[in-house]
Amino acid sequence: MMHLTMAPDRFYRFHLAAQWVHSVAQYLKHKPLILDAGSHESALADFLPDCIITSLDITPPLSPSPPAISPSPPPVPRFTHASCTALPFTHRQFPITVCLDVLEHITPTQRSLAVSEILRVSNDAAIIAFPHISAASSTYEQLLSHIHFAVHGTPCDYLEEHARFGLVDPESVESMMLQVFPHVYRQTSMAIDTWFTSHLIDYSLALIPHAGPIRNCLFTFINRMIDTPESPSPAYRTFLIGSRHPLTVPPPSTHSPPPPLMPGLPDAFQTARNTLDSLTHYARKLENDLSAQKTQYTSLETHSTTLQSEYNAQHRHITHLLARINELNTTVHTLTETIESLTETNTILTRDRDYLLTVRDDMEKKVQAIEALESYVHRLEAVCLEKDRSILHLQEKLAEALISLALRDKP
Repeated sequence: MMHLTMAPDRFYRFHLAAQWVHSVAQYLKHKPLILDAGSHESALADFLPDCIITSLDITPPLSPSPPAISPSPPPVPRFTHASCTALPFTHRQFPITVCLDVLEHITPTQRSLAVSEILRVSNDAAIIAFPHISAASSTYEQLLSHIHFAVHGTPCDYLEEHARFGLVDPESVESMMLQVFPHVYRQTSMAIDTWFTSHLIDYSLALIPHAGPIRNCLFTFINRMIDTPESPSPAYRTFLIGSRHPLTVPPPSTHSPPPPLMPGLPDAFQTARNTLDSLTHYARKLENDLSAQKTQYTSLETHSTTLQSEYNAQHRHITHLLARINELNTTVHTLTETIESLTETNTILTRDRDYLLTVRDDMEKKVQAIEALESYVHRLEAVCLEKDRSILHLQEKLAEALISLALRDKP
């Protein structure tokens, strides 16, 4: 029985559900047609190989399955992608509906819708199981959540949902079932101590390499134990079974008692120990390599510090040079503006110089003209002097003539 190696929490859940299905199936004329609402991995089919099971879940399977052969057409698909709060089936389409550990993963409002839908599509019986609300369950789940995080480093998804939505109150679900079915049975399953211990074993084995054989041996040992509702420890899960027929409550367990010692357990532990020794030797080698790498890293870090200091010094020098370059750029800009101003001034002076040269040439010409006039005046003056001397001479001659005339005219 391969499912004996299944985690005990799941094994006890599916095993008891299968016993209740067989209790109902005695009233059915055909091979039982069952809806597994919230099937997840469809593990219930391993416990009911003689039944026709339609699985339903909000998460589709990795590969689709062919439709099952139903006693009445049309064929019912082996998987339906839908939510338990809106089942895509007709009224009383399935003789038996099974819903295991679904209600604690949805809100209280959705729980009522899901239960109503399950009861609507069920004809002969409905089997609903869930972790029920209790102080012990809350305490153990909180503790297990902390252990899961310590071992795996991540929160446990389903325990997180339990804490967010709260565990289920059996009274509310039972009252809804009583409105539909004349016979409603309540049975608790799996002592809370066993539930916690099995999970603790699973988390502990996660720390051991190649612990699969050990896990299989221990889980087989636990799964062969009798699930006794009368255990001193409180139960973790409640089964509610609504039926149109009177049912015989299944016995706690029909499994054979566990052997005093699992034959494969010592070999599994020896294999795990050998693997652990190999890993320890490898870890020591890695530790030595890490130490050498650490020494090299320290040397590189020292060299890096030196390079960083040199870099900082160069950075300061470059910063100083950049400041000087900025100052020089400012000076160059000022000189450029001065040169532009001087260029404009030179242009103006050049223009004025050309004008002055033109004026100078005009003045030189005028000076030459004046000099020519002065020379001409000098010549005129000389001529005038000559004429004045001639006039004086003539005047002297005239005076002499007049004197002569006067003397001539005297008696």
